[in-house]
Amino acid sequence: MLHFFTTRGQDRPGWRPKTVWHWCHVALVLTLSFLGAKAAIADANQTRRAMDAEPFEATDNARMKAKFVLFTTNRKVEASAEAAARQTHGGVLKYDNVFKSEPVNGLALGWAKVTYPAHRQIGDQNYVTNSAQQNPLFNFSIVDHKIIPTPDDFRKAIDKLKGEANDRSLLYVPGIDTSFNNGIEALAQLALDLDWRGPPVLFSWPSDGFRLISGTRLFGLSESSYLETSRIALRSSPLLSATINELSSSGVVFDLLAHSMGSEVVVNSLSAQQEVSRLSMAPETIAPSPSMPTLVLAAPDVSTHEFMGDMHPILARRTKHITIYCSNDLALSMSARVRHSDDRLGYCVTPKVGPEGLEIVMVSGTAQDFANHSYYIISPDMLNDVKRALSPDSMARIPGTPGRMREIKLK
Repeated sequence: MLHFFTTRGQDRPGWRPKTVWHWCHVALVLTLSFLGAKAAIADANQTRRAMDAEPFEATDNARMKAKFVLFTTNRKVEASAEAAARQTHGGVLKYDNVFKSEPVNGLALGWAKVTYPAHRQIGDQNYVTNSAQQNPLFNFSIVDHKIIPTPDDFRKAIDKLKGEANDRSLLYVPGIDTSFNNGIEALAQLALDLDWRGPPVLFSWPSDGFRLISGTRLFGLSESSYLETSRIALRSSPLLSATINELSSSGVVFDLLAHSMGSEVVVNSLSAQQEVSRLSMAPETIAPSPSMPTLVLAAPDVSTHEFMGDMHPILARRTKHITIYCSNDLALSMSARVRHSDDRLGYCVTPKVGPEGLEIVMVSGTAQDFANHSYYIISPDMLNDVKRALSPDSMARIPGTPGRMREIKLK
């Protein structure tokens, strides 16, 4: 029989050499102990997941509800921010520290869980800009998120959020000075107030880099920072194209809603000369395909001359229907001055008439917004009209039909 010998302990009474079988027995015991501990951990995790699944349905007494939102972003992602917050006594994760205002040449994919007051009314602005100061009982608040590692996993996440087979996804591109959590929470509100049944998807581009104080909107905006943000918007367009191609190649039917400078990201992305995709249409095609998006531009910060002349003919071949909302918008009036351009597309004090198939809605009256710039998400009347514009029954593009002009007077 083989033995492992050692010089130690040979003089001690009762000392015996250890056999191979002894060490095999020790290894077997250690292995079984490890597997048992692993199984116990797995059982604990399964129990925890079962507890998180909420065994009881929510009642009318619930003080908050939740909405899941998907996102793609070309922001720099600081994965260590959460661990740093946990190591600080009383620390709260601040999403500005996770999703930075620095652009990167790539996309991060993921989902976010947003809570909101259960009994809010349509148009209610339940927001606190600083994510570290939000109260989930009173505010739209991101309470959880996850970075999704692969496009395949992202497609599976889309499938999980699908309702009926014919439910369309809503791709939302916010405007200038919108942080990551501001965009996620705004999309959660839109999905609720528009009664959107399909998966809501945010394209979050870094439009908030000029903030002098993190978590404070519009503080620090200057002509130079505005123009720099416009350049970031231009560089973000190819990443939105990648998002659109990902949704399109996944067989997802979606519509597009953009606000302010986010409209510049969208029109540059859609009007760029790209390879033929599922969104493309030959000019001679008459009937729009149901897979093509309806495009809604709210207060678009885009040159009217460039849009009507160069961009619209291309967009008309890539979209089913286009609706533009314009108003006596103080922010866009300043934009035209800073850019030394013609009137922005979202600015109007008199009715605008566009080319065939284009619907322009002039918004007048009083909005609860000092610049008349965010009326689309504040006013219940506006939200209902946006819902109409995005509905499958909205006016489809018919070649030879003159542009349609309407007016909404807010009270």
